[in-house]
Amino acid sequence: MRALASWVVGIAFLGACDSSGGTAGTTQDAVVGEDTAADTISGDDTAVADDTAVVDDTAVADDTVADTAGDDTVAPPSCPEGAITVYLYEDGNGASSSWYNQPQGADDVPLTGVSVRLLGAGGEALDALDCGPGRYGFVDVSAGWHQLAVDLDRESTSNNFGRRLPEAIASGAVEMLTFGDSIPHYGPEPWFPEQLTTMMTPLADVDDINVAIPGSQTVDWLPGTSNFNNRIAPHLATADVIVFSLGGNDLMDLAFEANISTIDEALALLDDLDAELAVIEANLVTLYSALRAAAPDADILWFVYPNYAMSDQWAQYIGSYQDLAASLMDGKLAEVRDRMAENDGLMLADMQGSLDKPALDAFLWDELHLNVAGSHYYAEEVFMTLGGVFVDPTAPRGLTRMMGFAP
Repeated sequence: MRALASWVVGIAFLGACDSSGGTAGTTQDAVVGEDTAADTISGDDTAVADDTAVVDDTAVADDTVADTAGDDTVAPPSCPEGAITVYLYEDGNGASSSWYNQPQGADDVPLTGVSVRLLGAGGEALDALDCGPGRYGFVDVSAGWHQLAVDLDRESTSNNFGRRLPEAIASGAVEMLTFGDSIPHYGPEPWFPEQLTTMMTPLADVDDINVAIPGSQTVDWLPGTSNFNNRIAPHLATADVIVFSLGGNDLMDLAFEANISTIDEALALLDDLDAELAVIEANLVTLYSALRAAAPDADILWFVYPNYAMSDQWAQYIGSYQDLAASLMDGKLAEVRDRMAENDGLMLADMQGSLDKPALDAFLWDELHLNVAGSHYYAEEVFMTLGGVFVDPTAPRGLTRMMGFAP
């Protein structure tokens, strides 16, 4: 991927160049030497242990019920202390869009009488306890990764509900296809698809197919292109899970082409940005429609980019305008997320909602790409969005979640 964040520099009235006259973000296209990569991986191994608390702190979803509580919120009931807890609700206010954006209001009502199971290693399958309206719980669960299975024939509005993966795990075999830009296929290895495979392997045999191309744009993967026909299409009939990351490189072209020296030129770039976002989203919807038509039962997931503008890596480019740039980018990313959430059946790994500044700084290898700890976190986020739960006494993930469904 080239960068979602470079255009923020332009928006912040700094243009697309750093103080030395070079173009911000261009260093990511260089191939890092083996010695540098080895040093980075060594550093990442240390960071994984040291930054465990950072990962836990960013698990906002585990506290979503408490965080979204307000005057217009109907608080769901509680399960036994320490239980894995799932809250299912009818999204009456239509405000949900991702794991990290599920405001609760009086129009949101709990869904009762739903069959909820938890799948584990060796074919283990636990039925949920009924903890009260909409709340389902599991106690005394063994350590390790597990998979939620929710038997509910409604469209998910929170876009964090995997249907096909539980079936594939129950069958003993999962085929996962990953494509798009450099997020799944650049930087220190193992990349997130490989780490995700490691997480799933105790539950089923996993075939990991990663055909991503660093630097590629949405137009490079549209139906009819060579990438779609040769890299994606051969796997669609059998894929259980499809994960893709696209859109950032399209925006990078806009930033590279910009020549900003005045505020008027910066404001004009904002207009160009909105137009470019409309094109990108149209391409993503066209691509998703083709994927869904060819793989009607697969779980399909797309990444919402994190807010790179708030990172230490980008402070050198944005300088005193960092707060402004980060605020502008937050708004644009939220708009994109909410519009993409309107596509029925598309799951969203909402990295913008997931990552705060300390976590993002800990997970970046360069201005845009992930270190080993970052790839591990991305793998966890994908798995949790698909319904994964990690039971561990020191670093659990996804033990409490909410899933919204259309009326």
